[in-house]
Amino acid sequence: MSTIHFLPPRGQPTNPTLHLMPFHIEHNGPCPLSTYFLVRPASDLPSASASTFASTSAPTSVSPSTSLPDKTETQSPGNPSLKNRFTSSFRGRALKGVQVPLPEGYTGVLLRSSAPAPAPAARVRRPSPVKRRSRKRAASPIPVETDGDGDAGERQAEDQREKKDLRIEGCFEGFVLWNADVDVDEEDEYLRTLGEWQRLAALIHDTHLGGDA
Repeated sequence: MSTIHFLPPRGQPTNPTLHLMPFHIEHNGPCPLSTYFLVRPASDLPSASASTFASTSAPTSVSPSTSLPDKTETQSPGNPSLKNRFTSSFRGRALKGVQVPLPEGYTGVLLRSSAPAPAPAARVRRPSPVKRRSRKRAASPIPVETDGDGDAGERQAEDQREKKDLRIEGCFEGFVLWNADVDVDEEDEYLRTLGEWQRLAALIHDTHLGGDA
């Protein structure tokens, strides 16, 4: 087991935009995301010029003949918090995302570990098989613990226990959940898990349930 210490941030914590992509793309290796992963707001409006989109989305009064119907209220999911949707593409796959806010009263924290990254496993050559010797060997002596050795062993094991420092790097109030090819809806397993975990945590920490039982 390891001992974990939480360290305060160095300066003001950042507030980054997080992206969750729970799917696999046939690519392994680095990629300049700033060049190839371009996020754009999704719109239900038909293709039009930028000036037309700006005039219809701006809070100005227009005549009924030139106004466009607001489809975000009729075609958006039942959860009003899932209206901020985005589109993108990566290596030929169309990606569709939605902004998912954290439940009220919760704040996400980004932690950076001080432990070094694990080195890639080296290939080990297996030794050639060795014939088993038939000669009998002398039995090894059995160690006998004396009084006090147990406490010393526990202290030594505690000193040798791995220590890990986690430093706060940033905080977030939500994240963008992405799906490949199709829109993210309320039946998504990650959204359902977030809601179920919130309700379960509320039941676990509800002190009134124990008194009524």
